[in-house]
Amino acid sequence: MQAAICNVAAIGLSLNPAEKLAYLIPRNMKVDNKWVNKIFLEPSYMGLIRLATNSGSIQWANAALVYADDVFIDNGMGDKPEHKYTAFGKRGSVVGAYCVAKTSGGDYLTTIMSLDEINGIMERSESVKKARKDNKPIFGPWASDWGEQAKKTVIRRAFKTWPRSDSRMAEAVHLSNENEGFEPILTAPDMDKYTAKAKEFFDQIMQDDDDLEMYVLQQTTPRQEFTSLYHSFPDYNKLTKEQKSNGGKGKGFYQKIIDELLRTGDIKFDDYQKLFQEGAEIESEISETAYALIQDRAI
Repeated sequence: MQAAICNVAAIGLSLNPAEKLAYLIPRNMKVDNKWVNKIFLEPSYMGLIRLATNSGSIQWANAALVYADDVFIDNGMGDKPEHKYTAFGKRGSVVGAYCVAKTSGGDYLTTIMSLDEINGIMERSESVKKARKDNKPIFGPWASDWGEQAKKTVIRRAFKTWPRSDSRMAEAVHLSNENEGFEPILTAPDMDKYTAKAKEFFDQIMQDDDDLEMYVLQQTTPRQEFTSLYHSFPDYNKLTKEQKSNGGKGKGFYQKIIDELLRTGDIKFDDYQKLFQEGAEIESEISETAYALIQDRAI
């Protein structure tokens, strides 16, 4: 923890959650053949851009995904790339991502990552490695927000190529190198601090097989709370013989149900969003929270 606080002072980014510039993140690390929890400072991609623009290193930066049906041309060092695509229509599958930044001198710096490179970073993340090892579904930002994670990844790589105008930039590059590929552990000591009411509502959504409401809950609940609810079921090997003989299920069984509800709920949410944008009437039986989120995302 002390080292993380020192790093906060070194790079000068606020930990105010509202600004989303940097976070103190718990991670599992192996020290002397033992797994221990340590706290690290994690500059967000917005924090990296803030450092670079405040220092005068760049004027602005932007990242985007590239799809198979897009036209993307890298015009080389110093020139802005060309990216043409159909804004409202099918664009095929993702083939990569890029970040372009405009320097203080007016030149453009472009960083490109292929789909294989991005997925390579994903596979190095602790949560994905653990899921692969345990033969379980991936859970976390790489599962729920792959596109945003991909853009974050290419921005972090691009950041290392931008001119370093002060020591804070150099320290941030060092931290970015150290943290690349890692993610917060999903079992921090305070992860189980959700209310009984929240747990009851969560279980009821599963019982009702309500995929839209599960997706909306994930999108409107603090990530740590939703993650703790996702892990709120007992391990199968901790069930009693009586529970097992009565058909009791373990955490993995319920998590697969949640993953499927989130997958189909995401699709259903997109369908409702399109209906709202077209001015069509939306079914009255969806919850007020779902309707408000659909309305907010459609604007």
